Amino acid sequence: MFVQISPSDQDLGETLSSLNFATRVRGVELGPVKKQVDTSELQKTKAMLEKARSECRVKDESIQKLEDNLQSMENKAKGKDNIHRNLHEKIKELEGQVELKTSMQNQSEKQISHLSEKLKGKEETCTTLQHKRYSSPMILDSFCFPSLCSHSALPSQPGLPSLLAVRFC
Repeated sequence: MFVQISPSDQDLGETLSSLNFATRVRGVELGPVKKQVDTSELQKTKAMLEKARSECRVKDESIQKLEDNLQSMENKAKGKDNIHRNLHEKIKELEGQVELKTSMQNQSEKQISHLSEKLKGKEETCTTLQHKRYSSPMILDSFCFPSLCSHSALPSQPGLPSLLAVRFC
């Protein structure tokens, strides 16, 4: 123990009192140091700790369930994204096929129109020649003129109607 004393005459009473107290303290004998613990406070602290641990476990389980749910949803979203991507690619492919077939149909219609006009021209020529043949007194047997019997079908292309063609000898 440390004792503070003053050399001043005014503080003589206090200095003597402090020295007497220090002498009494010096005579006290202490045993080994023992920690005094309030068991009720310790029990309260242990109960609070156990309650906190229990709440922590419950929250950890809840977090794990949420993480599992999130992972499941992410997997489903990825699957749906893949399906969406595949369907989008198929749509583009089918649109390309539709454009190609539309183009082919337009070309076929143009060919049909052109061939129909050609056929009409040939039929008109055939009709004109037939009129001339029947109205003309001079018929040359060495020439062959078209008749209704000489019409034959042209080989048709897939998707196109077959056309009649006039054969000339």
